[in-house]
Amino acid sequence: HKRYIVEISETTDVAGDFIQWARNQLVFNQKLREDFGELLHEKKSLNGTDNKYEFVTTTGTKVEAKGMGTQMRGLRHGSARPDL
Repeated sequence: HKRYIVEISETTDVAGDFIQWARNQLVFNQKLREDFGELLHEKKSLNGTDNKYEFVTTTGTKVEAKGMGTQMRGLRHGSARPDL
């Protein structure tokens, strides 16, 4: 299971749009919730980190958006380096 996922696109905003789509699938797709459980709460305030550019699931997996021209060297989530 992956611990730190970085979505890379032309710009951070475009990557953020993909992050929001993935977030909405984890929150509202009933089939995913039945198979994997509640990975994100519907209320953003109940999630540790949950905004347009990143979120952290209840299992501790971080998903982050980055643009092509942004700094990516040295990215970490706790002791985890990006693995997808």
